[in-house]
Amino acid sequence: MSFPVCWMTLMTVAGSLPQGLVQLVSEGRFVEALEETRAGGDTLERWQNELHVLHSAGDLEGALRTGLEGVRLYPSDPWLWERAVFVALTLHRTATARAHLSGLSEAVAGLPPEGRGSWRATLGRLEAQVTGQEAGRRAVATALARARWTAGGLASLIALVAAWALFAGRAPDGRSGEGTRLAGASRTGASQ
Repeated sequence: MSFPVCWMTLMTVAGSLPQGLVQLVSEGRFVEALEETRAGGDTLERWQNELHVLHSAGDLEGALRTGLEGVRLYPSDPWLWERAVFVALTLHRTATARAHLSGLSEAVAGLPPEGRGSWRATLGRLEAQVTGQEAGRRAVATALARARWTAGGLASLIALVAAWALFAGRAPDGRSGEGTRLAGASRTGASQ
């Protein structure tokens, strides 16, 4: 997701954040912001706010855990789904992101028709990002496999060349071929 789209998504929820929480986050007082958020009980807003605070604090693992727990409790909220997918992509957890795209799709389908447009665009962008990460992972896996085969082939070739160099000049009786030729030449010269 591009930075402007990500920022707009965050601002959508930030606009609904309590002003005190916005102030704490903007001042970098994340522990206090989390305490305030968690004191709000087990509501949809609490999970949205907690995810926002953790993401703003840079705790992406915590934000992902919060997002996944939030969508388990509130599966019809597209914002939580979108954030969970986005954070999973940021952490390069492509399989997690792919698994949660369907939840986002279902949440968007449950919205009134007039509210689906921007979410469908967001869903399309996230789908493209997941597909891109999957393609990147496949390309890396293919390149690594190719590199292993190349290294294995090169090691085998070096071993064959070394074996050939070591044993190429030896006579069947184990003496070096050079000595055998010299001995044969001196025998021939002696018999003349």
